Amino acid sequence: MLRKALLLVLALIVTTGAQAAPVSYSFDFTSGGTESGAGSAGNAWTYWDSGATQEVTVTSWGDGGAVFAAATGHQQSTGLGVCNASEGTLANCIGKDNSRGLDNTAGNDWVLLLFSSRMALNEFTVFPDVGSKNKAQGRDVTFLAGTLDSANDILGATLADLTTSTALGGLGMVQFSVNNGKAMTAASVDVIGVAGGAEVWGNALLIGASVENGGDRFYLNAATTAVPIPAAAWLFLSALAGLFGRFGAVKRSSAF
Repeated sequence: MLRKALLLVLALIVTTGAQAAPVSYSFDFTSGGTESGAGSAGNAWTYWDSGATQEVTVTSWGDGGAVFAAATGHQQSTGLGVCNASEGTLANCIGKDNSRGLDNTAGNDWVLLLFSSRMALNEFTVFPDVGSKNKAQGRDVTFLAGTLDSANDILGATLADLTTSTALGGLGMVQFSVNNGKAMTAASVDVIGVAGGAEVWGNALLIGASVENGGDRFYLNAATTAVPIPAAAWLFLSALAGLFGRFGAVKRSSAF
């Protein structure tokens, strides 16, 4: 009877584990964020995934002076936008058609996503900033993925700094560019696909308009990440299997 019970528990845990690997987390940047330092350069937005178990902090940056400086982030119904120092006040940014999302006109705008733990960085979605003129806009993206110690690690840094493993106390980030073309619909960027099918692990995603060409304008709309079953779960499975093995041995020995 005990043997059957152990088998049933083991099967249940294995089945549950198979369904939970990997665990996916979805973040929506169109609403629900909590802002600190509202309306000023260096403000931060905090979001939780749809299951309220993982957290991401989003900070905004501009590199008009070749190095990263704090910018002002704002949340719209289509996602997060950025107002950098070259674009003036936040009110001025939101009122202009050409500078309210993430763009590459008056210096590049960037958003840095810093997750609460290291994860597989799966996908993010950008929504074109069509403005009041409601015209198709470029959605070409440059992004960096990897690990950083904190959001302030990029203050005063360059893109080259972020891809150097010894810079800023980080583990090095990898830079990618994606040509999403011009349209009036959202574009999803498959981080793993862009990386050639290999998982990209880290706690940081730095997302901006293309650094290779101009005319790109969009909002950061959403992101997804994933983590495998915690190691503790597999250790528990191993322990349970060992316990079952010992029980079987004891039962066989008692037969003599």
